[in-house]
Amino acid sequence: MLTLLKFLSSNYSLTKMGQITSRTPETWKSLMNERDYILHWSSEVLARVQDNVTNEDTFLIDYDDDKVDAKIETWITASQARVDEMLNKYPNMSYECKTVVTTKMEQLSAELRENIRKNYQHAYNDIRKLNKRVDFLGRNGRKIHFKIQKLEEKCAGNTQKFQKKLRPLRVKIFNNLIISERMMFQDKRLKIHFTKKVYDIDHKISANYAKQVEKLLRDFENSTREERLDTNS
Repeated sequence: MLTLLKFLSSNYSLTKMGQITSRTPETWKSLMNERDYILHWSSEVLARVQDNVTNEDTFLIDYDDDKVDAKIETWITASQARVDEMLNKYPNMSYECKTVVTTKMEQLSAELRENIRKNYQHAYNDIRKLNKRVDFLGRNGRKIHFKIQKLEEKCAGNTQKFQKKLRPLRVKIFNNLIISERMMFQDKRLKIHFTKKVYDIDHKISANYAKQVEKLLRDFENSTREERLDTNS
C-alpha cells in the first residue's frame, strides 16, 4: 500500500472502483518527465522480481541435498546403533537371521530418504507455483520497460502519439506494482508455512521410521527365541 501511495503523485488518483486515473501531460518535456517517473516504478517491479530470485536461492540453502542428507543420516545412525546393539547381544544368531535384519534396515532407510524428499517436494509446491508467477511478471515487466524506453525514439516529438502509447503502458506498470507487492507478502507467508510443514514432516516421518526399526528389533528377538528353542529341542 505504501508503494501505491508513492506511485500516486499529484497527477494520479484512484476511483472508488480502484482504477487509476491521471492527467496526461501536454508538453513533450513533461511527457519525458512522466516517462522517467514511470520507468522508475517499472524498475521497482523488476527489482522485486530479482529480489525474489535472490531470496529464494538463500532460502533454499537450508534445504539443499547435503543438508537434507545430513539430517536423514542422523536418524539412520541413531537407529543403526540400536540395531548393532541388538545384534551384538546375540552373537550366536544365525547368519540368515542377521541378514534379514540388515536387509530390512537398508529398505527402511531407503524408504525414509524417499519419503522425506517426496514430502518436501509436495510441501514446496505452492512456493514453486508462486515463483513461476514471479518469473512471468519479470518477463512481462522487462518487455513493458523496454517499450517505454523506446517511446521517445518511435514517437519522435509527436506528443499525441506518445500520449496514446504511454497510457496503456502506464496502467500495466501500475497493475504490476500491485501484483508484485501482493506477491512479496504471499512469498513471506508461504515460506513461513513451508518451514512449519518441514518441521511436521520431519517429526512424523522420523518417528515412524524409529517405530519401524523398533518393530524390526522385536521381531528379531522373537526369532532368536524361536531359533534357540529349536536348537535345544
